Amino acid sequence: MLWYYLPYPAKIAMHDIWMGLVTELFGRPEFISEKLILYRRHDKNLTQPHLKSKYSLGYKIKYRVVLLYYLLSRLFREIKPSFLQGRPISLP
Repeated sequence: MLWYYLPYPAKIAMHDIWMGLVTELFGRPEFISEKLILYRRHDKNLTQPHLKSKYSLGYKIKYRVVLLYYLLSRLFREIKPSFLQGRPISLP
């Protein structure tokens, strides 16, 4: 999967989201129920789940469009060689 993940697009903010979306597109994600890390929140966390997001709706839409652009670019990077060589295109 590393071939699909890298290089990371320059304009994405969260690489974990990128890896998850690329895995959905090209791989076969598997979920496990075992907890692998301890997750704690405390009063001094920088992100507070009860606060309203500081990002506007326009920013959120733009961010998703940028992610979609990069995902489609990565998809066509994989399809293009098959298409140019006249081989049938098979999507994962």
